[in-house]
Formats: sequence, C-alpha cells, structure tokens
Amino acid sequence: MAAINESIRIVRQEAAFTFALKQERLVNVSALQAMARAPHVLEFLSQPERSDQIFALAQGLPPKWRDPKLVRLQGADFFRDLGASGVAVSVPGSVGRRARVEGGAGVGEVDFAPGVWLHIDLVLPLVEWMTHRHTPTEEKPLVEFVKRALAEAGVKVQKRQGPKSAAQMFMVGVSEKLQKLLRTVDASMIEAGESFDDRRDALTSLLKSVKGGQK
Repeated sequence: MAAINESIRIVRQEAAFTFALKQERLVNVSALQAMARAPHVLEFLSQPERSDQIFALAQGLPPKWRDPKLVRLQGADFFRDLGASGVAVSVPGSVGRRARVEGGAGVGEVDFAPGVWLHIDLVLPLVEWMTHRHTPTEEKPLVEFVKRALAEAGVKVQKRQGPKSAAQMFMVGVSEKLQKLLRTVDASMIEAGESFDDRRDALTSLLKSVKGGQK
C-alpha cells in the first residue's frame, strides 16, 4: 500500500465491497460498500439491544450512554467517549476519494482513511441491521461478504444468545397485525431458548412467506 494507507490492511475486496482494517480491531464501515449511502452508525449504536455489547467493548464508558435518547441527542460527545475507548472513531475527509499522485496530473489509489471506523465485533451486527432494516426479505450479499472478511481476519462469528428482540428489526413498513405476529413468534422462540440469529432468520422467512402470499 502507498503511504496514505500504510497503517490500513485491506483484508478483502469484492467488486464494490471493501473490508479495510486498522489496529487489528477497527473497520472502516463508511467504505464497506462503494457508491452506497454511509451507514447510520449512530442510529445503530443507539439501539437498546446494542448497549450491553458496547459497554463490554468500551471499558470505562460513562453509564449515561445507556440512555438511547441521550446518545442520539449528544452524538458527538458519545463518539468522543467511544474514541477514547477504541470502539468507534470518525475520521474527517471524503470517503472513497482517490489521492493525488505527487508530481503528476493523475490520481492514485483510494484513500481508505476517511469515514467512521467501528470495532470489528460490531461490524457484522451493523450490516445485518442495515440489511434487515431496509430489505428484510432480500438477499444480503454485503452480510455474506463481511462474514468472509471476518473469517480471513481471524475473527470467529459467534451466535448471539439472549432474549433481545429480533422482531424489532422488522417493524418498519408492515401492518399492526403482522407486527403482532412477528412479536408473538419471536417471544415463543425466546422462550424455547433460540439464539438471536436463528430467530432473526426465522422471522425473515416468515415475512417473506407472508408477503409472497399477498402477491
């Protein structure tokens, strides 16, 4: 890599996808998918179900940041505290721009430094949240890409257990009747001890089946 990216390791690239890693634990989530709108990282981090994981990673994070409303209202201060803990860092600049070549009129390689850098353990939950939030029943190539990149980076993807709501991921754009059904199914699977990932996948299949039957 050239000097602009000398502290950054490009773990994997596939077409529009790039998994850029630095310090072996921060991933540039703004650069994950070229030509795509930057992910709403603050909105993701302010989800109530994300709190325990953030506090496990960010040692010494002030307890006030367990309040999702405060996180959204004071995002800059929240990011500053996360940066001090090495969990999330925002680097100013144009995401995905090409650096100018010294002494030449052309442009060099892509500068992967600008953007939001997020702890590697939060990257897969982020892209899953993004995918299911916008297209819950569609294929998820970015999620699969991130899983492959994590494997190449030596990070084992673990299934997330616990009674956190998976149904909440599917509440946008569905009827109240369908929302109630999703919550009921999710609750029954929680009681049966199913993992978050299994519940999410089951609800995805259920939603796809219901929408397919409505056509």
